[in-house]
Amino acid sequence: MIDFNEYFNDSYERISANSEVFFDEFYLNFIKKSDELDKMFAGVSLERQKMMLKKGIFYLISFYSTKQASDYLVKLAALHQNDLKIRDSLYEIWVDSMLETVEKLDPKYSREVEMGWRITMSPGIEFMKYYSEE
Repeated sequence: MIDFNEYFNDSYERISANSEVFFDEFYLNFIKKSDELDKMFAGVSLERQKMMLKKGIFYLISFYSTKQASDYLVKLAALHQNDLKIRDSLYEIWVDSMLETVEKLDPKYSREVEMGWRITMSPGIEFMKYYSEE
């Protein structure tokens, strides 16, 4: 039996030990993926974005664990859907950029670690894609 929770948790712990580098690398990687993202983040405070990303990852992990959407995650999803009009393909780029960053910075990165991250992030990402307050 493969315990993907353990792979994710161990990787997340390794990444968290150097979280500032992780978030810097993630945004460098993510923004360069498309002209659309480059324009979207032009003039945006990356320091603020990094704080929001750290908080967002916490709530994505919480959603995976509890299958309950916190008020914060509901507001974040509504913002992304209703105000920012984030397309599904950008979520895929986000996940891929996250995993590329994990691969670069986690010395024990493996296929199992990748699956652990995908399994943990997927429920919250799906929620973000499809939830909107009408």
